[in-house]
Amino acid sequence: IPFTHTGVRVAYEASDTLVLKIGASEGWDTIEDKNGGISAEFGLAYTPVPAFSLAGLMLHTGKEKVYNYPRSALRDSPTGTRNLVDVVAIYYATDNLNLVLNYDYGTQENATLLDESSGMAVWEGWALYANYAFSDLWRVSARGEIFFDRDGYRTTVAEDETEGQTWTEATLTLARTVAEKLELRAEVRQDNSD
Repeated sequence: IPFTHTGVRVAYEASDTLVLKIGASEGWDTIEDKNGGISAEFGLAYTPVPAFSLAGLMLHTGKEKVYNYPRSALRDSPTGTRNLVDVVAIYYATDNLNLVLNYDYGTQENATLLDESSGMAVWEGWALYANYAFSDLWRVSARGEIFFDRDGYRTTVAEDETEGQTWTEATLTLARTVAEKLELRAEVRQDNSD
């Protein structure tokens, strides 16, 4: 997903269970539009029953420079439509335990692929979280993620590589609430790339 958005978003509470969202931004990871086009976002949040929430179903779409960061200053780089679908679902198993599933699927037109041709780059990622609250003050979380960048577009690969990277990540967090809006966290994390 984009590291940053600069823009506006409006949310409309259509009912007790449905929130609709629409927004516009300068694009991905920039505060200054580099291609003369605004990116749009459309989405919803849906809670059909108290135990389950589709916390987010978002589509981000717009023309973007093919070369993002760190080469975002290259104004003469090609432009193509970039799309991202982001899904976040939460299952509240008990008052103390919730499970979160997050899926992202992105594409970029006119990207330079690993065989040096130009085409559609695709990336996707999955994350699964388990959060358990021991009390009002203490909680523990475990998270596992996998990110497939088969075309090497969102991450980089060594020269002459013919396959993009697959990244995995695991995090264990112990958190303590110290004030109403303040939480201290201790985390252990391991990242790996093939």
